[in-house]
Amino acid sequence: MEIKLHHENGKWKAELKIKFEGHPNGDTAPEITNFKITETGISFLDEKGVSGISINYTAAFTGNALSGVAEAKSADKPICVKGSWALTRQD
Repeated sequence: MEIKLHHENGKWKAELKIKFEGHPNGDTAPEITNFKITETGISFLDEKGVSGISINYTAAFTGNALSGVAEAKSADKPICVKGSWALTRQD
């Protein structure tokens, strides 16, 4: 997983890339919506998600890293998936 954060027209923008090892459609670059950045962390939404189920990401800054949770829920399907993730800063 890779997140690139940058300023564009005075607003923070984010680009997300996810690589699923061993999966036939292993590389994806979801379109991020509802991106928010605060002093303590970030949050954003991947509306298309997996199999049409949106994924909500939240993370807290911990030094040069982000530690977070991804949560996928469906109102019309019996599914709720949660997973944790951590990223470190690279220059």
